[in-house]
Amino acid sequence: MSTNKSSGITEVKKESPDVSTAESTVKEPLSIDELVDSALVQCEQLPHYCNHYKDQIKELRNRLSTGQLHLAVLGQFNRGKSTFINALIKHKILPTSVLPVTSVPTFISYDESLSCKVRFLKSMPDLVVKQSIENITATLSKYVAEENNPRNQFCVKDVHIGCPSAILQNGTMLIDTPGFGSTFVHNTRTALDTLVDCDAALFLLSADPPMTQTEVEFLKQVQQYVPRIFFILNKIDLLPDKDIDKVDRFIRQMLISNLGYSSDVKLFHVCAAEAEKATQNTSDNTNWSAGNLEQIKTEILEFMVREKYFTLSQALNDKLKDAFEGIITSLQKDAEEKKAPLELLQKEKDELSTRFDEIKKSMEKDLKLIQIEKDAVIKYVNEKISSHKEQIEEQVFAHLDNLLADSSGGISWIQGLATATGTFIIDSFANLYLSMVARINKPVRKAALLHSKEYSAITDSVQGFVSGANRKSFLLEKLENIEIGTEESWKAGNVAQKLDTRFGWSDHLRSSQSKARRIRQRWDEIIKASIAAEFDSLESHLKEIVDRVFEKIKSLLSEEYFFLSQDLESIVEKKEKAIKERINRKDNSVEPLEKLIAAFSTLKDELV
Repeated sequence: MSTNKSSGITEVKKESPDVSTAESTVKEPLSIDELVDSALVQCEQLPHYCNHYKDQIKELRNRLSTGQLHLAVLGQFNRGKSTFINALIKHKILPTSVLPVTSVPTFISYDESLSCKVRFLKSMPDLVVKQSIENITATLSKYVAEENNPRNQFCVKDVHIGCPSAILQNGTMLIDTPGFGSTFVHNTRTALDTLVDCDAALFLLSADPPMTQTEVEFLKQVQQYVPRIFFILNKIDLLPDKDIDKVDRFIRQMLISNLGYSSDVKLFHVCAAEAEKATQNTSDNTNWSAGNLEQIKTEILEFMVREKYFTLSQALNDKLKDAFEGIITSLQKDAEEKKAPLELLQKEKDELSTRFDEIKKSMEKDLKLIQIEKDAVIKYVNEKISSHKEQIEEQVFAHLDNLLADSSGGISWIQGLATATGTFIIDSFANLYLSMVARINKPVRKAALLHSKEYSAITDSVQGFVSGANRKSFLLEKLENIEIGTEESWKAGNVAQKLDTRFGWSDHLRSSQSKARRIRQRWDEIIKASIAAEFDSLESHLKEIVDRVFEKIKSLLSEEYFFLSQDLESIVEKKEKAIKERINRKDNSVEPLEKLIAAFSTLKDELV
């Protein structure tokens, strides 16, 4: 199977038909419809643990019958996905916010009247809301928005919306997916999981910024699941006219160099926020046209007429292949377990349990070490601050003495003296601050990289046990660039204002030498007190940013350990359940499983 990147459509090259040497007749390959029907017959004999795949194949049959094409709307957090969908269907239904909104997938299909159905993961009845757009919007805000349903605490499986929109009448189902790339890692996972149900996609980019490395990496994964992708540049109203072409060229170059697209890849320019205003008056197309949505609507409709069946067939072909592979893998695993002695299964479970305990201990050790490393940096800050105090005092007074040696004036001279002395103190502390930050960064980055490498070693050691451990960890990528930046912008106070410039008439009559000595005496304690105060401020600031950066390291590491522990805990539970089922199982026959494996392998070979 090869992919035409310019169109985003997967092109299928069929092998030459098999020729039977016995009958010398050409064997015609089965159509996608015939393959699905044959698979459904075999599915009736599958064990209960393959019910998920049975349901998938039944859904594929339904998709073939209805011709419904699933069109996902994908994009990084805050690219305007929900606003874009509202504009596209001309109904302001989906909630929008500057914060991460969508936490569960939302499926939007054609219906003559507005309706909303919330489906739950647990054995809870569906929640159905009809007619009232206000009630539907409120329901979506409660169950779909991350703010009201954090980490999907309501256990929502998905949401289905019926909408009387012209763009949906031809069999298109829009899928609003959670935005990826936010601080909510589970949203990125949900978006990727949703791709298995998608046939094509609208990928939203925006002008702020035009394209990130996170988007490039996410697109690489999308390409594995979705054969056809439309690219849309949203928020073009944020760009001056002279910059639109520059941004367009930049995005195209990123798609070409990083993702293998050709130079004629289509990139639509829209302003979804402007087009969404048309939802307030569906008969008024002024805002719709201003937002450039008409071009996308036309492209989608033409695509549905021109390429729908081909794209749908190819998407379903790939999904059918995944289902067959899942069935074969599950059956083979079951057959192997039936052949293997119970002791082996118990040994695997015990090994996993031991590994799980080791990882929990590793996490605890890492978190303790982070605290120790932070304390060491804080101690270093305390020591260096103390050692620099006398040094800066000496430098400041030496500088002041040099200035006093040239005592030539009255009040204006004294005021200039105060300013010069204050500036010297500020510059001294600025240099000290930059020096301290540079020195602190070394142990910070060393600690970050050390823990990242240790975590990578742990994940490598469990690859054979846990499929979830194959999930790419971005921990190293996040930690290798961590540092205390100078953007903290700590500055010393205005010392010049504290220096006393109010000298009496008697001071004007004094000699230059006695006047300089009097100024030196009067400013001595003021300068020392100011320097002491600046050191206290600098020390407090450095401790604060050290604490902040180590908490970030701790948080990132804890999150990765959490997901890894979840994966391991889940597989341990599955092994425990398998042991119990094996003990209670009476029928250990492998022959039916081997027949099913052969049948589904044959069907898989028929796929292009």
